[in-house]
Amino acid sequence: MSTTNRGGFFGEVSLLTGDPRSASAHATREAELAAIGLDDFQFAMAPTSYFEQFGSDPANKCTAT
Repeated sequence: MSTTNRGGFFGEVSLLTGDPRSASAHATREAELAAIGLDDFQFAMAPTSYFEQFGSDPANKCTAT
């Protein structure tokens, strides 16, 4: 068993290998979770992904006029 804190992630091995997930998770306190499918994961990891172009802050793509 392991613990994941704020900003942590799990389940990425299944997205990388295509194998079925090998673990389950449960929250020990109130939590907000996000699920990402294979297509979105591959897009985020692509060399020209949004994150590479703009970083993790959407405001980075804005320019002053």
